[in-house]
Amino acid sequence: MAIVRRAHTASEPMRRAYEALATNPSIKILNNSKAGARDNEAWIGLPSDSIGLVYNGFVPGSARLPDQAEVIDLRRRLGLKDTELVVGTVMRFVKEKDPDLWIDTAAAIYAELPCVRFLIFGYGPLESAMIERIKRLGLRDQVVMAGATTDVGLAFSAMDVVLMTSAIEGLPNVMIEAQAVGRPVVAPDVGGTREALVEGVTGRIASRRSPRRLARAVVEILKDEPGRRRVLTAGPDFVADRFDLDRMVEATLRFYGWASYGESQ
Repeated sequence: MAIVRRAHTASEPMRRAYEALATNPSIKILNNSKAGARDNEAWIGLPSDSIGLVYNGFVPGSARLPDQAEVIDLRRRLGLKDTELVVGTVMRFVKEKDPDLWIDTAAAIYAELPCVRFLIFGYGPLESAMIERIKRLGLRDQVVMAGATTDVGLAFSAMDVVLMTSAIEGLPNVMIEAQAVGRPVVAPDVGGTREALVEGVTGRIASRRSPRRLARAVVEILKDEPGRRRVLTAGPDFVADRFDLDRMVEATLRFYGWASYGESQ
């Protein structure tokens, strides 16, 4: 999304730079979501549809699908039972990702489904504050802080629902990676999140960034076991279709008027 949303100190000089670049007919500007393209057009002061769209390309294997024995082993090492329902995420512990809202949503979910456990992979400057909030809300025994990971496919596979609570997003790779290993996602309606799932099939978008709305969406998925099983196929299929790497490369080349990748081989 437009950098002005992050209160960046250089946002106005950058806006003027983009505005000047856009007057050059040899220069084209792309974004990786429709929401981001429209937001940047409004910020820069460009006509609608002047910024192009090319979705991210997902590299197969960047979020690998582990076998069930690996998932069970990870869960056990983290103190999670094989049969427990787990809501989790992989995030940076920074203001933009709003970990406070994530923990508050976990508390709302736990109030309705006390059998649920919570799993957070990540790192960042807000970690100590997160731990204190978890304790204050009485969730110390329910939340596992698992640290950083380099195997996001395995991390997401240990979860039954992946929850995001970001205040600002472009097109979230977390949502793409989670669906690539067959996990349903829940996210607030910010940035390009609506473009990163199939509503009601591979996940849910909460209309408001509130613990109640987000928790309701998560609980509905947790209670729908057949729906979660369908995501095992629907999630990877959606990612393979919308975020295919070759399609991204070819779309970029076409946008700039070059020969397609396939034709050049």
